[in-house]
Amino acid sequence: MKGIKGEKMISDKLKEKKIFEEELRPDYSGKTLNIEITSKCNEKCIYCSYEVGGTHNRLKNIDSDLFYRITKEAYDLGITDVGLYLSGEPLMNPNIYNYVKYLKELGFKYVYISTNGLLCTPQNLRKLVEAGIDSIKFSLAAATKDSFVKHHGVDAFEIVRDNMKYAYEYRKQTGKKYALYAFCILTQFNRNEKIMMQKEYGEYVDEIMFVNVIDYIIPVKGFREYLMLDEDKMKDPE
Repeated sequence: MKGIKGEKMISDKLKEKKIFEEELRPDYSGKTLNIEITSKCNEKCIYCSYEVGGTHNRLKNIDSDLFYRITKEAYDLGITDVGLYLSGEPLMNPNIYNYVKYLKELGFKYVYISTNGLLCTPQNLRKLVEAGIDSIKFSLAAATKDSFVKHHGVDAFEIVRDNMKYAYEYRKQTGKKYALYAFCILTQFNRNEKIMMQKEYGEYVDEIMFVNVIDYIIPVKGFREYLMLDEDKMKDPE
């Protein structure tokens, strides 16, 4: 198409530069998609702005048709990894096992979840593994029962520890290929439990990571004063 005085149209110039084919169609290969499959959570963590902000009270699961459409489009774009979590506890959505199986059968290379561990029971762990889960990350912030209640708002220290232990032992017994991680949040209350957490959970996971609690976009009153670690407290205890 020609414009006045024989000038090319803008669209023609853009096509010549292959902007439509390249710059407006970025390469997503190797990228990760995190998708929230539920807003529900069975803990009340003191460092969670989603809990304070009421997100968990919405008690919503993702619409299955929406889930399948989004993930299929992501796969077609070249995305290779999918994490089934964001602010909620993924195991509170009963469709998670079907979702993991679908994603693996579709062709995603790596499908993983982050869980607080309460519902990662032996039965549910086996269902996840059979569905094809590639890794499970346990998110926690305590090495003792009292500290667990303070940080997570529920009395479930032994439950989470035993579920983590079973996940490790089941993998060892069956030879199944899935990774196990522990993600530990450090606050002003538990910073001295770091070594204890390493001893308590380290032998059951492939890697244990420690992250200082951070402030969120959603402001929480008292968060900085009572939870976040200042520069001196961020140093490992002697």
